[in-house]
Order: sequence, then structure tokens, then C-alpha cells
Amino acid sequence: MTVPHLDDGIVSEILYRLPTNEAYRLAAVCRQWRAVLSQPTFLCRHLSPRPLPLLDDRPYALIIQPRWKVGFTHLTLVAFDPANSVRVRVPVQPKYTSAHAPEHPAASPMETAPFAMKVEEYVVFFERTVPMLDISVVASHGRLLLCRSRVRYYVCDPAANRWLALPPSTISQSSMANSGLHYDVDESTGRFVFTVVHLVRCRRRRVLVETFSSASGRWDARELAAPGVARCLPSRDESPGIHVGMCFYWLTRRWGGGRRRIISYDATHCRVSVLHEPPLAEKAKDRMGRSLGSVGGRLRLCAYDIREDSESMLPSGHNHYMQGVHGVWLMDAASVWRRVHEAVVQDVSTYYSILIEEPPVDLAGASGEFIVLEKLKRLLRYNLESGSKVELVNLEIGGIWRSKLYRHYNAFPFFK
Repeated sequence: MTVPHLDDGIVSEILYRLPTNEAYRLAAVCRQWRAVLSQPTFLCRHLSPRPLPLLDDRPYALIIQPRWKVGFTHLTLVAFDPANSVRVRVPVQPKYTSAHAPEHPAASPMETAPFAMKVEEYVVFFERTVPMLDISVVASHGRLLLCRSRVRYYVCDPAANRWLALPPSTISQSSMANSGLHYDVDESTGRFVFTVVHLVRCRRRRVLVETFSSASGRWDARELAAPGVARCLPSRDESPGIHVGMCFYWLTRRWGGGRRRIISYDATHCRVSVLHEPPLAEKAKDRMGRSLGSVGGRLRLCAYDIREDSESMLPSGHNHYMQGVHGVWLMDAASVWRRVHEAVVQDVSTYYSILIEEPPVDLAGASGEFIVLEKLKRLLRYNLESGSKVELVNLEIGGIWRSKLYRHYNAFPFFK
């Protein structure tokens, strides 16, 4: 009441110039300021005044987000080093918290416990901006993330809290496009020049390819005749696009007797094709887990194959044991897979046909020294040289329904 001449536009401009932490602390001043800070338009343009941070060669943390409907469901930040705690307080829908006390949705220490350390601005970014914009992360490249809401796409730099809302896409938001992102840095201006790619299965064995270029500022779409690709293209965004060289890559679903393939889109020649995955490990009967990522500018595939040991089989309804094989392949310049790691896991237990396995979780720009595995809803850091495994996080914190929430999820790099 003391400054009635300050309308929302001026207040928004003042708050916009503050550091992220200070701006959100001022949300407690009055309802008007809280409303300004909660507007998606404010969140999109809120640029931190500090300079862009220098990045290490490897991500600081891993973004785990459920593969659910379009829009925000939940996310978890997992530090690659267990000594670095990344605490994020983001809302969880009541049905995913505690099955025994649904009237008390905040059942997880991750959401309720106060911060035990200084809250960094990049943490505030995830805590506030992602739920407010109602977005989900669908692809990444380097430090940039491609996010999707129910109405549009965003490209953001989370370490600097920089957002860019893209023009409306030509593809219906009800279509689950398989997305990819790639960027370069213009040395003369220091700005990002990025490209967004969507692949959508069409009728008559055709594929719709839609691209957005920051240089032109518009979307371009074209249909390509690709019978083999359309046949195995996932109907939803099951695999984030991985960019290597001049191509984007996606994992496909099972088809044709359980076979799996990799979809490749050559952005230079606008050509879509299908690649073969590396063969199963010797004496393996099935591939139970696979993940696509990139390391050092090369495409990487991590897989978990199963060997059945018939001599150790026990009567039906009891535990029996198999062998699991971890394999890591890199694709060379001639598009040939080269195996760089293989390790046998003994005594893989099954119970009532439910396999306790260690499927890999890979991501764009991952480290070449280790991979991330999932076992019983726990993420493990598996050192490829020593074979040691270190637990990073338990995805079942907060009740059994969290297990349902994280039954299917994607992983993305996060740079501090």
C-alpha cells in the first residue's frame, strides 16, 4: 500500500533482476508478489545475474524423471558422487507417496526435511521452475535440456537458470514424439545455436520428421518414406534422442520375434534408417536391459544379457539362479560396434519368473569410467575398471507407490 504506483510489470522487472534465492524469499512479502513469482512468463525469462559457470567434463548429477504423461510428475537429482548431497523439495502427487496414509502426501524425507546445506541457485531452479511450468524433460545435449509442457517446448540451461520458450510445434501435443536436441556454441557471439528434432510415426509406413533451428526460429516438417523405421518406431517417447556426429539415435521397441533396433536420423541428408544392436553375449538367451548414451563423441550402448544355467534350476515356485552379463559397446567411425567391456554377474536370482536384474541407465555425455545400474529400485555406480558398485539413491523412498512412479523413467545429465 505504500507504493501503489508499482504495478505488476515494474515489480516483475525488479524481482527479475534479483538472484534466484532472493527472489523466491520475497514471495512471502504479499500475495501480489507471490503471484508475480509464480507466473510462467516470469519463470521463463528469469535470468540469473551471475556469469555462466565453467563446466567440468562430466555431469555433476543425474536427473531422473518418470516417463509418464505430458507435463510434470516428479523428478529426482542424484549426484554421481555420494558425498555430494543434492536435496530437492518438489511436490509429489498424493497417490505416489504413502499407501498407508494418503491423507498425508508429504511422507518422504526428500520432500519434508529441511536443507542441511546451503541451497544453491541451481537447486532452487528445479524446486520452483519445473513444477510451475508443468514440464517434463524429454531430451538433452551437453548442458542444455529439451523440456515439454502441454502446450509447447522449452530449451533451458539449468545451471544458469536460462529458459527459452519455442514457438508452437506443428505436431499435435497429443502425439508422443521421439525427441532429440543438439547445440553448438557460436565462437563469435558466445551464443548457443541449437536444433530440435522430433520423429513421429505416420500412416502408410511413413515417418514425420519435424525440426526447429534457432538460426531460422521456425519449425519445418516433412514426411519420409521409411517402412522399416515406421515399423519399429516407438509410439511414445521411450528413449531420449542421443546426438553423435551428424546423427540422432533412438532405441526401438521389440518387434519381429523380439528383435530390437536403433533408429538413426541423419540431419545433414535428412535420412532415416535402422541400425542393428550389438549381438547377445556368448550363450545368452535374452537381453533384459539396454540403454543408449554417448561418451567422448561416440555412441555407446550398455546392455544386460542373461545366460540360463539349467543345472542350477530348482523346482517351480522356488528361487533359481542364472548368469548375467554386463556389456558396453562403442560405435566407431565406420558404424561398427566395438565391445569395450564385459563382466559376468553370478547367481542372478529369479523368483516366480520375476528377474532381479541390473539393467543399465545411460545418458548423453556420460562418463567413460563408470555406468549407472538399477537393482531393486536402487541406482548403483558401477566402475568399469575395478568392478566396484556404490549405491547412489533409493527410488522407493516415500512408500511403495513411488516404485510405481519410477517403474519407467529417463535419465539426463545435470551440470552444476
